[in-house]
Amino acid sequence: MRRNLLIAIIVIIALIIGLIWLSHVRDGTRQVHATFARLQQEVEGGDASGVVGELAPDYDYTGLWPGYFDNAEIKTALGDGNPDAKNRDVAKHGLAILFFTHRERPYHFAYTVKNISFAPDGTATVDCILEVGDGTNMVVDPQVPHTFVLVPSGIFATMRIRSHDKFTAAIGM
Repeated sequence: MRRNLLIAIIVIIALIIGLIWLSHVRDGTRQVHATFARLQQEVEGGDASGVVGELAPDYDYTGLWPGYFDNAEIKTALGDGNPDAKNRDVAKHGLAILFFTHRERPYHFAYTVKNISFAPDGTATVDCILEVGDGTNMVVDPQVPHTFVLVPSGIFATMRIRSHDKFTAAIGM
């Protein structure tokens, strides 16, 4: 009898801890901020694969970055195959080169979340200000707010960037 009571108490405590942990992990606002914090760490650390890893599988590279991913020379060099996978590869390689060329003056990334709204499916629309630059040049105009759409991904509801408004980034070597 005493053993059964002890087991029941342990199970109840484990359930309470599990529910607290799950509510923390699934809290959308925390997940939105965690996504931008990871992106900040990856940009400032020069981690191209990490940056691309923050993008949802259905992220539209060509539509959101016209002029960068619709380049005929790049498409010819990559050959046939899955265009989404090719675009992910182009993004990783392009960012890696960009980070490498700025290794003396690495990129700084700051963000200010202004508003978050959630749809019933967990999708978040986020208005934020970005400051991205190498200390001399700003890549993104920090005066212009941008809207991002983040979607939950995986069993822990990690948020990934599905889309954002088109913005002109002064990406130069």
